[in-house]
Amino acid sequence: MLQPGTTLGPYRISRLLGAGGMGEVYSATDLRLDREVAVKVLPEHLASNSIALERFRREAKAVAALSHPNIVALFDVGSDRGLHYAVTELLEGETLRTRFGRGPIPSRDALQITLEIAEGVAAAHAHDIIHRDLKPENVFLTSDGRVKVLDFGLARDIATQELDTATDFLPTRPGMIMGTIGYLAPEQADLRPLSKATDVFSLGCLLFEAITGRVPFHGETSALALAALIRDQPPHLPHSDRLTAATDSIVQKCLSKDPKDRFPDGSALVAEIRSLLTDDEAVERLSTHARRAVRRRSWGPPIAIASLVALAIPIALYVQHERAVIDQGYALRLSDVQGDEETRRLVSLALHADAEGNRANATQLMEQAHRRAQRTAFPEAFLSSWNDARGSAQQSELWTAEALKRLRPDTPAYESLLVRYLAAHQDEEHAKQLALAQSILDLRPDAWRFRLAAAHMLLTQRDNDAALAQLKKIDINQPDDRRLVLVLADRASLGDIEGATRDLHASRVRLQPAFYNYTLGRIAWTRGDIDEAIAAFEQAAHFSAIESLTGLEIDSLLYQAMAYIKRGDLSGAQRSLAACAARARQIDQVQREFDCAAISAYLAHRSGDAAERDRRLAEAQSLVAHPGDLAALRVLAIRMRSNVWKSWKRPPVAGYAVLTGVDSLIDAREAWFNGDLAGARTQLRRARAEAIDSTGFLEEASLLAAELGEPSKSVKPDPPYPNILRWLAVFDGGVLKR
Repeated sequence: MLQPGTTLGPYRISRLLGAGGMGEVYSATDLRLDREVAVKVLPEHLASNSIALERFRREAKAVAALSHPNIVALFDVGSDRGLHYAVTELLEGETLRTRFGRGPIPSRDALQITLEIAEGVAAAHAHDIIHRDLKPENVFLTSDGRVKVLDFGLARDIATQELDTATDFLPTRPGMIMGTIGYLAPEQADLRPLSKATDVFSLGCLLFEAITGRVPFHGETSALALAALIRDQPPHLPHSDRLTAATDSIVQKCLSKDPKDRFPDGSALVAEIRSLLTDDEAVERLSTHARRAVRRRSWGPPIAIASLVALAIPIALYVQHERAVIDQGYALRLSDVQGDEETRRLVSLALHADAEGNRANATQLMEQAHRRAQRTAFPEAFLSSWNDARGSAQQSELWTAEALKRLRPDTPAYESLLVRYLAAHQDEEHAKQLALAQSILDLRPDAWRFRLAAAHMLLTQRDNDAALAQLKKIDINQPDDRRLVLVLADRASLGDIEGATRDLHASRVRLQPAFYNYTLGRIAWTRGDIDEAIAAFEQAAHFSAIESLTGLEIDSLLYQAMAYIKRGDLSGAQRSLAACAARARQIDQVQREFDCAAISAYLAHRSGDAAERDRRLAEAQSLVAHPGDLAALRVLAIRMRSNVWKSWKRPPVAGYAVLTGVDSLIDAREAWFNGDLAGARTQLRRARAEAIDSTGFLEEASLLAAELGEPSKSVKPDPPYPNILRWLAVFDGGVLKR
């Protein structure tokens, strides 16, 4: 943030007015003309980002092409000491969002405000520029009664279809919806071509909200709001008087699903609103039309959901054909989901929300499907899997029991296999899960999700060659799915750096900033370029936050922390971990909370703070119930010479094939802790005889072997499976060797 008195070119900063994801706005003084102005500055951490810089330049270019009383005036653009800025007129007043906060606006006043917004938009349309993000935050009501349209950061020249695919990923990235939910048009959600009528739809949303105090299409989550946008007819305004009834006719036309049925552009809407404000005959004509439309809707038969949801959008996909695939990764078809149309729709919405990285929305939607479902076990099975992944073992077990209870003798083979696979837990025998995955692939060879899962299970067993072979069978040019970035990152981790890098730059992932930077970070880590990894994970976390991809944001922050540790920057690691833990708590991601607490204990140990180390260990131990995690934490606590582990119950690792030899490794560490080095060697040899080196505890076994003078394998912290705590043993192994 710039401090008061700082100069940017000929402008002296006075104070911060506001900040958003794409810029900070300050009041400033133009020292040449001695006038007050507003200066929008691209934040320093985004100035080197080509996507952010291009959007900033696009806004300046769009506003510079326009001169209209209802559009904020641009005075200047420039850069100084690496900071890019744009200078506009300084406005006094409030945003339309602030005005909405005080309650609904009378119809005549709402029409007048919408008229002035539309006049500014019409001026942009006259230059073939569409705004694409009209919302209350981008409309300013000045203290002297004027209305100004702000923020042309998403504006686009539709005459030239000016588009740089390196920086504008709207048309190609399913799920990357440019605009604001609540105000965007169906074609924006569907990523279809936009037109001037797109802005008209947003103007209709603003007019509706001004009069009623709520957006026309809403839901408890973004996914449900988008579903309402596609599924529902636009609601009517209350016909409390003739003017409001007439206004409803305008709103209904603005909110038509088909752009061809709306006012074609801002100028057409301006003409209609102006006639309504000045012509009593127009009021009578439109109010009569609106009342007839309401009666027709009330008389008409209910419209089937299948006829309303005619568009396939990334987060609200609904497919009418029985054999249509609703999730490419699982090769799951609509006909596989037994139940009514609404159950199928909710399952489809949930899977697409999950595919684009929004697990929170996916969970809410799948829970709604569970409450409706009578004949399918899919909602319960997916909820079991998702709860297991976030570390909520108890919830996962409850969902597993419910899913298995719903399986019947006549359940189709594919559903039965997929439900049993999803309901299996991370510490269960991988041989069984691999067998289930292979059986599903026999039925659905295109279900690439199971090849990725098989690769991860093979990694747990240290069969890297077999894992890489599975990954190379996956076509990364599938319909976009967040999990495809793992395919590329894991290939690099297993040695295919050149191939993974080549395929990354040739894929659509490069058009998705959050996923692209995450993958770059993973590849840089594997390559040994720690500084580049830190920078890439920083960008991945930033864009994930903008896109509400909280799960990816958390992973990016966690891996950035590990990169800081590798570089020896413990304070940087702690900052990343603090942010990671905060975000994990917000979405109840228990597994990542555990990881952050355990790694923070390690940082405290490295810093010599025994009290903080023990506090963090106790915190981590309280968070998880998976035997593998508890065993990893116990071994970590012992080798950091903490005493807290002595009060813990011994992890119940017996019977888990993936934890073979772990009991003996724990015995070896405990003997080491007690100074019985001969006993430690004996137990370590027993652990190795029990194949500890084929588990996720290879690194811990190798570190202990080096400390005891036993033969030790050279390992590196890559990839981040099966548990990230093993990286700490690698770091300590490096310290030991020095």
